[in-house]
Amino acid sequence: MTFPREGAAFAVDGMAMLHGAPEPQLAARFMEWMLGIHAQQLLASMHRIPLRSDVAAGKDLPGSEIKRITFSDARAARERKHVVELWREATGQ
Repeated sequence: MTFPREGAAFAVDGMAMLHGAPEPQLAARFMEWMLGIHAQQLLASMHRIPLRSDVAAGKDLPGSEIKRITFSDARAARERKHVVELWREATGQ
């Protein structure tokens, strides 16, 4: 796996149970499973950084040597129209 010299954006995934969910017990079981070793190993095999310290990240996933680009939701919202225009120009869509 390669990353641009300029850097790469990283996103943090979240998990939550909605208040009033119709099946809270199933939601809790799913969340427990997602935090378990087997699910974390599966995520690591899909080039994701595992949450658990007892699960190694994939061999092809570099660590601290990747320059991280910060992402601003506010900036993305402000520049959305311009970025979409650039994308359409570049892709011909």
